[in-house]
Amino acid sequence: MNFSAEDSSNKASVDILFSFWKEHSLQLFQSHSKLDHLSIEQYEPKTPIHGHWLSFNCLVVECFRIYIKIYYFSKDGAFFSSKAFQKKPAEISSAQHSDFTKEFCNLFSGRLKYFFEKNNIGNNCSISLPVTIRSFDNLYFTKNSMNLSYDCFWKIKKDEFYLISNISLDITDPNKFRKFEFEYDNVLTESKLEIL
Repeated sequence: MNFSAEDSSNKASVDILFSFWKEHSLQLFQSHSKLDHLSIEQYEPKTPIHGHWLSFNCLVVECFRIYIKIYYFSKDGAFFSSKAFQKKPAEISSAQHSDFTKEFCNLFSGRLKYFFEKNNIGNNCSISLPVTIRSFDNLYFTKNSMNLSYDCFWKIKKDEFYLISNISLDITDPNKFRKFEFEYDNVLTESKLEIL
């Protein structure tokens, strides 16, 4: 994970959030894709472009924002979504693999929302609709230099196919963020979730 902010006083809370992301992104993606034997590994970005497509949405809490992003190429999107659509990868359209990755963003932001509510954080938590754009357009997104920003990247793989998962945490009020107490519990399961 890449701590881009000079102030490391939020590191413990950020570590908890990123542990949550890694643990539950693999579990949720495996369930969503209906594929077994997926693996997850840390990914160190060397360029700002990580695939042809980018699906993302945003979860906003009173003092921070989280951007959930999935970068992928068409062949990988078709492979991962094919079982969910009960089709061969060659039969998957660009609209279908876009819907698949957008829905994953939706599901994961719902899981994060549950996590924050469980920790009494974010009574006014809201989630944007997911969209898919060309990942090259990500170059137009700039971080606000007034905020503390943290990024974590993971690669979800099966055989030669992969997607890049990225969570970007943008803290708009560090003093308020420091007061939150996160309790990460790896027994959180889908059966406890209510996706809104």
